[in-house]
Amino acid sequence: MLLCATSCTQSPPADKLTEAAPQGNWAIYTEIVGRDPKLLEDLPRCTAMDDASLAGDCALTVALGVAKAQGIAPQTHCSKVPEGMWKDECFFIAAERARSSGKVDLAVKLCEQAGRFTPDCAFHLWQRAMRTLAKRIVLSTMVDQQDQMRTVHKRWAKRVGHISDFDDMFWRKLFRAVWDGVARVDPGICSNLEPDLAERCVLGTRIHLDHALRASLRQEAWATAFCEGDAPAVDTLGELPEAFPELNRFPAHPLHQATVESFHQTRCTTGKLPPHPDPPRRVMTDRPSGPAKQQGQGRTDAPTQSR
Repeated sequence: MLLCATSCTQSPPADKLTEAAPQGNWAIYTEIVGRDPKLLEDLPRCTAMDDASLAGDCALTVALGVAKAQGIAPQTHCSKVPEGMWKDECFFIAAERARSSGKVDLAVKLCEQAGRFTPDCAFHLWQRAMRTLAKRIVLSTMVDQQDQMRTVHKRWAKRVGHISDFDDMFWRKLFRAVWDGVARVDPGICSNLEPDLAERCVLGTRIHLDHALRASLRQEAWATAFCEGDAPAVDTLGELPEAFPELNRFPAHPLHQATVESFHQTRCTTGKLPPHPDPPRRVMTDRPSGPAKQQGQGRTDAPTQSR
């Protein structure tokens, strides 16, 4: 009887065993995010996973995918995404889409809900207008374009000034962009502007020289020559070995020379570098990077020059 009891028991079919076995987080995740179209009923399965990263990215992917399939606003299901980074990212993405559709006021409201990403979200909203303005500015007639600069600044300050460090960043980024690609970065041009804008304009020239000096100092031969003796004249920097080509853009000028001497004093005596005049924006090391991004549902990076 014992023999029969053990040997006569039939094992369940292999497919039944597979169905009965509990699915791991990764299996659930890949099943859900690989589904097309996405299903709203999968959201509870996403949030039930005990891996916070997979659960968050899964929910974000489903929330955005379902909204896209339904032809409704991308933020519609953001409230169903787990609190924290993933929900913040959902509203960030929705804000960018609203901005692309010309719904600026809605985009600002969505940025306000983007949590840790709110300042970066705000930056993404106004950087396009800032760079468009910068491209229209002609150095020889810049004095006549001051009112236009202030108008754009005032418009965006009213919209996003309460959710970001807009004021300082706008002027830094604008005048940095104004000098992009200019063959001769001459601070003297700034002197015709109203005092506050002249100061911002000069800072823009300094940012470009700062960038060129930092790039050249990565070259050992240039760095060695730069530190031999006194600080070289700014208009001779391009003659040093392995010079960054950008250095040829900077004519002799007391303000440029002061920047060179600051670099010489700091780098050649301490091995360090002066503070950056336009610090990179906060690096989001915890930024989502799963399928919601890979499938084109995530936000796009700001242009490097604008960071």
